[in-house]
Amino acid sequence: MFYSFHRSKRLLFKSSLRYLITHPLQVLLAILGVALGVAVVIAIDLASSSAEYAFTATSEVFSSKVTHKIENASQNINENHYAKLRLRFPQLTMAPILEKSIKLDDFPSQHFKLYGVDPFSESQFRDFSMNTMGENQLVSLFSESNAVLISESMARNNGLNIADKLYFTIDGKRNEITIVGVIKSNSKNINAALDNVFICDISVAQGILNRFGFLSRIELSTNNSDILNQIISDLPTEYRLTQVENTSNALSQMTSAFRTNLQAMSLLALLVGMFLIYNTITFSVIQRRSQFAILRTIGVTHKEIFFMISTESFLIGLIGTLLGLFLGMLLGKGLLVLVVRSINDLYFDLNLSQLVIGEFSLFKGLMLGLIATLASAWVPMREAFKITPQENLIRSSFETKKQSLAPKFALFGVILLIFSLVLLFTFRDSLFLSFFLLLLVFCAYALQIPFFVTKIIHIVRPVAVSYFGNVAAMTLSNISNSLSRTGIAMTALTLAVATAVGITTMVGSFRYAVTDWLDESLKEDVYISFVSSAGNGAEGEFTHQLKTLLEEYKDIDNISTRLWTKINSQFGNRPALIQDLPEQGFQKFQILGDNSLISYDAFQYQNTILISEPLANKQKLQVGDSLMLLTDRGEISFQIIGVYRDYTTDQGLISMSRNIYVKYWINPRISSFGLYLHPDALPDVFIAQLKNELATKNRDMFTALKIRSNATLRERSLEIFDQTFAITNVLRMLTIIV
Repeated sequence: MFYSFHRSKRLLFKSSLRYLITHPLQVLLAILGVALGVAVVIAIDLASSSAEYAFTATSEVFSSKVTHKIENASQNINENHYAKLRLRFPQLTMAPILEKSIKLDDFPSQHFKLYGVDPFSESQFRDFSMNTMGENQLVSLFSESNAVLISESMARNNGLNIADKLYFTIDGKRNEITIVGVIKSNSKNINAALDNVFICDISVAQGILNRFGFLSRIELSTNNSDILNQIISDLPTEYRLTQVENTSNALSQMTSAFRTNLQAMSLLALLVGMFLIYNTITFSVIQRRSQFAILRTIGVTHKEIFFMISTESFLIGLIGTLLGLFLGMLLGKGLLVLVVRSINDLYFDLNLSQLVIGEFSLFKGLMLGLIATLASAWVPMREAFKITPQENLIRSSFETKKQSLAPKFALFGVILLIFSLVLLFTFRDSLFLSFFLLLLVFCAYALQIPFFVTKIIHIVRPVAVSYFGNVAAMTLSNISNSLSRTGIAMTALTLAVATAVGITTMVGSFRYAVTDWLDESLKEDVYISFVSSAGNGAEGEFTHQLKTLLEEYKDIDNISTRLWTKINSQFGNRPALIQDLPEQGFQKFQILGDNSLISYDAFQYQNTILISEPLANKQKLQVGDSLMLLTDRGEISFQIIGVYRDYTTDQGLISMSRNIYVKYWINPRISSFGLYLHPDALPDVFIAQLKNELATKNRDMFTALKIRSNATLRERSLEIFDQTFAITNVLRMLTIIV
């Protein structure tokens, strides 16, 4: 009996090996189906987790020991307040910080941060402080003008060396910084956190940024409630003591929709790959029905046949998954560029060039590939397990059973489709649930395809036969009579095409909506922004000179200004757009719903705000509600007088008149100017004239400005839109390839 058992195993092994060797293309397609599906999932997971790791590492390195911070709305803390706190609480762990985002002339596509610190206070907060600085670095940091330190990884990734000079422009002034040292650390977190940061003495930062006597914030480390209460009682009205939140959680909340979209696309590619696996295993079962019948008649049990097919499926899945892991790491490096660019465009500045390969991501991909393979092969394995030797020899019995199931699957698919669509329109606010229900819609659609294909064949057969004769009849009959093979192939192809068409339609429709929004929002003829300002704008003196110069031009009818900033609200820090608009510019807001409270005078002269549609939806706000905002003069309530359409950010946007903003905030900065030209003036001619005059009379101002026409800015905005959806298009193509 023991000999018979091993003889049976050897027989099955030889039979399986012979089949796999004689059908290499079929096996290769199954392996590629698994590999590509796993590769897409792994690539997305690695790229997303790398971006999240970079942000989390920054949070841990810079803020892990910080419990509270003192700040105000405009991030202008008088350094005298820090001195008073230091004298009153000498034992309290605290540190002054001055930071600002900058863009370097030599690396215009990357985002960097200038981080001014007090080296003597830093050792209590961060591990890259004086403890890791050499004596020569410390001397240079204090003695040399505009001296900065960089991390070893930043030097390596950007080809930077000690004594290198870098340049950037702020407030129309070209600034120079000199690298005087490199911070070396064996910590991955520190290297990741400092990958885009220039460390300098706080006095150097104040000089470069022209913020003498001011700090961005004061960081504290204490849980002593008595000390905290004393600090609060002594704070000026415009200052606030806040507890440091978990910024990694803030990242997850901010980018959750973005990551969910990517994961849904990658899982869809794996789903299409599962159809390919199912088809391959089904083919192998059908092709060997007579062989299985012979094996059963000579004593091989149905369990042994089941084991043979499951082993084949496992090996195909294992080889495909391992290949997919390798391809996923290669693909992840390319997708990382697209993910980081999308995060920079949509959320916050992130500079990341290295793909972080986590063991858990690889393990997750391995398990996902094997489980997907075995799950997709389960049905054909059970078919081989259940069929008797007599049925194995009668091919028609197998196909008859499949054809009899098609109407039942179609009916179930119709019921599932109706159920999914009802729930999808009922629970539209839940992104995760919407994706799950969308998956059910896909499954419901897939269940109906074989049945409706056979009906379509029945309808078109007479016409096809009349034109193409018996060849058409045989072809169509083969499709309907071999439903076990053709049904899955047609379903997989249909879903792939449906995915491609659906994504193309979605992106195209959204692009059309954004184009329409840009046409309504960009009312000015010419736009002037500041080079290398990283979105922060320029100080009042420089912008005042520019505005005075612009007012001398007769071709300009009106001038608008914008400031992009953040305002602390009851819902946390929110992006805000501060605008000084003429009445003709106020018409650009595409108001949604109730407009009973909105008027130009109310927006311009009263404590009112407009909010974008995403903010209204996320926080359940509506016209007439009040929003409490932290200003430099304390907390002030502002009434919401309108909700408008906006595609700038999915986090929501607060719009406020500059007249009201300057009453409560001490922030004279301006991010950009908009010029309304006389109807007879030609924008391109005016821009050429303005550039020529600036280049001749004020070279510094000319190099600090970016001047674009309405058409150019609109074109650039659509380029950013296309860049944002580049990763979606890549995933769409990968799904079609699978």
